[in-house]
Amino acid sequence: MAWLVSTREAAAAPLFVLLIVAWTTFTGRRVEAFAAGALALATLAPAWREPERWLPLTLGLVFAGLGTHALRVQHRLPYPRDASRRVAVE
Repeated sequence: MAWLVSTREAAAAPLFVLLIVAWTTFTGRRVEAFAAGALALATLAPAWREPERWLPLTLGLVFAGLGTHALRVQHRLPYPRDASRRVAVE
């Protein structure tokens, strides 16, 4: 996949990298999420001299990881099921 990202042979390859980072962040541990992010950024190593190639992908990977982490934290919060009933009764 790194070869496809670096040579721009497949337009969908960066989307798969983004999906791997988001899925690992949501389902895995924090160490696994950082490892997936680091490996995803390593796929962009051949293009470091061309910022127009790596900057959008890097920002996309970072924001996808942060957004997925926020969803994971929100998903783990307890849901107050009785709050709507209390307001309606009072």
